[in-house]
Amino acid sequence: MNDFFQRYGILYLDHLALITEAFDELCRDYLSMPGSRLLRGPAENLNQRVRYLFVTLENGLVIEILAPLPDSPIHRAIQQRPGPYHFCYAVSSLSAALATAKAEGGHIISEPLADIAFDGREVAFILLPAHGIVEFVAAYPASQQPAEHPVAAAVTPPATVTQQATAATLESDLVNLFAEIFPQLNEAAIRQSAIDQTPEWDSLNHLRLIMKIESRFAVDFSINEIERAKSFNLIYQIIANRIYPKSLEMMEGGKVANPHEHRLTM
Repeated sequence: MNDFFQRYGILYLDHLALITEAFDELCRDYLSMPGSRLLRGPAENLNQRVRYLFVTLENGLVIEILAPLPDSPIHRAIQQRPGPYHFCYAVSSLSAALATAKAEGGHIISEPLADIAFDGREVAFILLPAHGIVEFVAAYPASQQPAEHPVAAAVTPPATVTQQATAATLESDLVNLFAEIFPQLNEAAIRQSAIDQTPEWDSLNHLRLIMKIESRFAVDFSINEIERAKSFNLIYQIIANRIYPKSLEMMEGGKVANPHEHRLTM
């Protein structure tokens, strides 16, 4: 390993951050890239005064998209040059990394602060002579002693809804997922929602919805299915047809039967 990574206790590159005023546009651009996946967000980080969204690209690189809230520390930097802003590295000990930075002439921009975007793990920003602005994030929660690389510990994914769901619960699972994307809608409105009738269902939320569905139900939508997925009922049919294909061989005039007319049985 390069001496720089050893000195700072860097375990891995967490993400590359981009700054912009055009938050929605940049999110759409990266979410529409082939193979990209929504990691978390969009959301607001009131401590850092930014809006954020994380996207994992097909090659595994994580991109963080940042836009300023009022009085944001990144506002001036965006006016000077939007685009790549900093690399973020996960370190085994944040306090040790900051001590090394100070000893080597680095300037601490912000002291460690628990960050909602990292599930409460602490982050700090440093200006290093050779690297510019760098973000360090604690690789482990404060209560956890460093033992093994966190990525290695996360190799085994949790059981998916596909493995657990039954036909009787699929519809309610989908309602709950819709509620995560459209918290303004009640259950009745979710069941009646459609892209041409629901104002909140814009192009960005459509991408977020498809990506969350693919992740939650362990399915990959084809281009044709993405184009068809324009209402709650149509999305329900697409997912059910993937999970329970034999149960959905009930075809009426070439169309899948309405899920509210036929209850699926295992």
